Amino acid sequence: MLKKNITESGIVDLYPHNIRAVGRAQIGVSRKTYSVTREKWHRHNGFYEIVICCGGSAYCEDVSGSFMLRPGNVLFFNEGAVHRYTGIRSFRYYNLLFGPELFGSVSGVFSFLPHLKEMFLSGKDSCVVRKLLEENDLSALVAILETMRSEQLSRRDGWEDAMFAECSRALIFLMRHCLDEGRSATGAFQIGKAVRLMENSAGCGMTVRQVAAAVKMSESSFRHRFLAMVGISPMEFLIRQRLHHAVMALAANMSISETAEHSGFKDVNYFCRQFRSRFDMTPLTCRRKIQSGEIDPSEMLDFD
Repeated sequence: MLKKNITESGIVDLYPHNIRAVGRAQIGVSRKTYSVTREKWHRHNGFYEIVICCGGSAYCEDVSGSFMLRPGNVLFFNEGAVHRYTGIRSFRYYNLLFGPELFGSVSGVFSFLPHLKEMFLSGKDSCVVRKLLEENDLSALVAILETMRSEQLSRRDGWEDAMFAECSRALIFLMRHCLDEGRSATGAFQIGKAVRLMENSAGCGMTVRQVAAAVKMSESSFRHRFLAMVGISPMEFLIRQRLHHAVMALAANMSISETAEHSGFKDVNYFCRQFRSRFDMTPLTCRRKIQSGEIDPSEMLDFD
């Protein structure tokens, strides 16, 4: 049943490009980053979907309403559940999709686990359930998902069996470790707070040590947990945010030195090296191409 403001013509049916037939099941995993709102409603017909939020924030809307997502949130969608993401702020998540035949291909293996019926077999067309993972559990799950991605990309001998095994492992892990909403996921939210702080103050030249202190973590623990949850180091994340600022400054026709200062880079030469390494062009060339219309600065803000 769809909400009154959702029509069939307004829904995009997405067939995941990374889905692979693994044995008798179809499985796919991806890591995504969104910086802008995805206005279109969408669904994945024929697939269950699990969304694991690792960084940033967003609102998920489905037929039952709207709710905020932050690091540690896990969403379980039934087959063909209609949803979209709005209010996005550097939203980073893993997306795990699999066909219902997965359960049949391992008949009996999942039947004894808690929450199976609640998460996957209720028959509802909305987001079935919203759960939380503690920080250490989120890090452990990310490691499993990264192993799946590696197998999916490499296709080394035996990759299908490895994908199938890791997917089953991820599902078992989720059913054993997910918490009901309202219970603690403190570490994940500390990292989420750090991400928002770095996004909002990238041009101020904050250091990783200052960010760690602001979220009441030791620098070493912060570096370790940030890397495990976000997938890149906090310094790498800071540089990316500063380069976001730099692109917009160049679009506003600032000089190279002004752009560097505005973006939190204290050394112009270091800024130019980082910019060229990331975008394969100098800041001066980028400014010229933006002014001539050769490139759209907004398309440069979603680099991975």
